[in-house]
Amino acid sequence: MATTAPSVRKLDVRVASSCSRSKAWTRRLLSAGLIVGDLFLLNVATFAAETLRNYEFAQYSSQIVAGLLAPIFLISTFAVRAYSADVLLDRGRAVSLVLAALAMTVAAVSLCLFALKMGETMPRLTLALIFALSAVLMTFFRLSFAPIAARHLGQSVFSIIELKDGPTPLAGPQSLDISRVFDPIHPNPLSLSTLARTLDGADRVVLHCAQDRRKAWTQVLKGLGTRTEIVAPEMGIGDPVGLGSYAGCRTIIVGQGPLNLHDAVIKRLFDLVIAVLAIVTLAPLFIVVAVVIKLESRGPVFFRQPRTGLRNRLFVVLKFRSMRTANCDVSGSTSTCRGDPRITSFGSFLRRSSMDELPQLFNVLKGEMSIVGPRPHAINSTAEDCMFWDLDDRYWLRHACRPGMTGLAQVSGLRGATEYRGDLTARVEADLTYLRNRSLYSDILIVFRTVRVLFGDKAY
Repeated sequence: MATTAPSVRKLDVRVASSCSRSKAWTRRLLSAGLIVGDLFLLNVATFAAETLRNYEFAQYSSQIVAGLLAPIFLISTFAVRAYSADVLLDRGRAVSLVLAALAMTVAAVSLCLFALKMGETMPRLTLALIFALSAVLMTFFRLSFAPIAARHLGQSVFSIIELKDGPTPLAGPQSLDISRVFDPIHPNPLSLSTLARTLDGADRVVLHCAQDRRKAWTQVLKGLGTRTEIVAPEMGIGDPVGLGSYAGCRTIIVGQGPLNLHDAVIKRLFDLVIAVLAIVTLAPLFIVVAVVIKLESRGPVFFRQPRTGLRNRLFVVLKFRSMRTANCDVSGSTSTCRGDPRITSFGSFLRRSSMDELPQLFNVLKGEMSIVGPRPHAINSTAEDCMFWDLDDRYWLRHACRPGMTGLAQVSGLRGATEYRGDLTARVEADLTYLRNRSLYSDILIVFRTVRVLFGDKAY
């Protein structure tokens, strides 16, 4: 029989206070500082070269730096990853990469000047002087920048949290004992949300645990959306993402982490553009729906329900209320069925047309959801009288990305009530397939495919 997810004990104060704060914003600010500094020094070098060559700065250098040098230089630096996190503390790598970017810029600018027949506008000696001065200035800048980065980042660019599950001789002296607040054998949405908050801010999680508990921990850690590793000197675990090392011990990487910065920015921009355009366009419809809901039955316009989201953290999803207030099932323990008496007449139309999901556009704006991703489930949802996570041990893996308003499962016909084990396993398989192959193209394709299934016979 299904059991309601139990309340989670409060985190041990020492565990909560010991967790590292995220260094992500610090890394981004430092990288931004490198970009600004390099562009400033490029301008300084151009000004100095023009002055030494007796040219008017306003006439030549400002146009060339803005229109040619700076864009090509930025493209070159990003191509060689001159602003990646690993260069912030490594002086030698930082200098070598920026010099490589400058060399690429020299070649590209020379080719552009030749193609545009601008050799007279910017003589070759002036161009060589610009790059020579840039190389000297940027080298000194990178050498002096590393100590500044070290003061803000410490000895490591990334935040590392080391956990131990119970007594284990492999655990390091600074590891946190997680066994008192979380059991990987019997996870539930509340305990997973607590674990996610415990590890909030970690760029890398290293776990020490007994060999017989590694399979359970693997399923949990893969859903965190963070690089996670299990210390395993004897390599006794299957289905790894990769191999690593920590403090001289071999580790198995079981969770690779979030999207890279480029893909993450593209996906977030896609979400924001779609969400903003949809909210602005559908604002009159929102007002009409809200008025009809209030006229038909007493109660709030919106239905709020806790659901499991990114990295297994709980969030509150927004929907237009389609049930009578007294019958609203906040826990989600009773699945909606065809002809459900709890649903109002207008609510039935909202659910059939999926219009009850439109307020989730505000969840997208807040960053709690995405336009496309695995659909979030109510925390007490069941199939065959069993909790979802008891039916498929891969269930928590689907939370390694933001939940979506639509997803591959939905456009594949996997909608409606989840009554049987097969209903759930098919959805989980579709969600994991999306995670393995997600891209901007697949998101756009799923959005278009969603339109075709909005009024399907499984929507009720």
